[in-house]
Amino acid sequence: MTSGRTMADQRRACARAAPTDDAARCRRCGCEQAAPLTEHGEIPILRCLRCDSIYAFARGAEAAGWGLPGANTAPPSCKLCGASTRAHFARNSFPVLRCDGCGFMFARRLDGQSALALYNDERYLRWERYRGWWEKVEPFYLRRLERIAALAPQAGSLLDVGCAEGYFLRHARTRGFQVAGVDVSEKMRRRAEQIAGCPVYASLAEVLGLGLRFDCVTMFEVIEHLEEPLGAMREVARLLSPSGLLALSTPNCQSPQAPSGAPMDIWFIAPLHISYFGRQTLADCLVGAGLEVVALEGLSGFCAVMAGDAALPRWLERWLRPLRRGKRLRPGGLLGDLMRRAYRGRLDICHRSHPGDLETVDILEAYARKPQ
Repeated sequence: MTSGRTMADQRRACARAAPTDDAARCRRCGCEQAAPLTEHGEIPILRCLRCDSIYAFARGAEAAGWGLPGANTAPPSCKLCGASTRAHFARNSFPVLRCDGCGFMFARRLDGQSALALYNDERYLRWERYRGWWEKVEPFYLRRLERIAALAPQAGSLLDVGCAEGYFLRHARTRGFQVAGVDVSEKMRRRAEQIAGCPVYASLAEVLGLGLRFDCVTMFEVIEHLEEPLGAMREVARLLSPSGLLALSTPNCQSPQAPSGAPMDIWFIAPLHISYFGRQTLADCLVGAGLEVVALEGLSGFCAVMAGDAALPRWLERWLRPLRRGKRLRPGGLLGDLMRRAYRGRLDICHRSHPGDLETVDILEAYARKPQ
């Protein structure tokens, strides 16, 4: 939002710009108090004034087709395997398509929409908002850096794709990596160059054109933004040195929480997130790019932690759940305060590696190697 605007000004702007039917309600808190953040093509991107969620509403996107009733065009082929697709459901009026073959789900931006325009919009790039987000996720990222060091102990160079302000790159550099970054936002690139003290490029194509190769490429919460994820993974494979390691993470769109988006929506939020992975489709994408999956893991309770809940051990969650009667695990009073203090910073208890747990995690984490 522009500086100097009061909350009343924002609400009046929202009343003029936001749709009024239920599809425009905030999916996190359900209210209709939203302020226009930017426009993505013809679609307003809104920010909830109550809980700060970002969401979109595509007026008339159903009529545009892609396999929904009354469609004027046939649905596109699957972006992973090329099989036929069909409309699975609609979210914020964006049709979500599902492959009849491999089960991959994806949405399509409307004609003329530009992801580059969205991620370069000044109203979207709020430094203070990103810093607040980074403070919450930093422990997860540091654990990923430790995992990379364990899987690729000889790695010397690292490229972070979608590096934003470069905080992860700064940590990697202090661990001895020679680092570089990629980000589509020009302002983010300038910030990352200052914070991480390294070169930051505008695209994978630019890095490939320079003939650079890396021992490790990281892509955390990036692949869900891409229209052609398989093509991007093939470019990443070309950037890896022989035996190089790819580390990436993405929302698990097969999570039981994904349809409701509670307590914090990270899943079906087109036009920002448009590629929706589960455990098998993520592995299929990496294998299709010529990579060997060496570890597939996940984070349980990530969204709850980001929404302000305490990270609790599974045995304690099982004990509390009947007592909470379906409520979120945010116990109050003295007992709740003691539990939050006891487990503050213990985000390792969110980590899951058993295959049976990966259907329910919030975030999938994959590590894949380029064959020699």
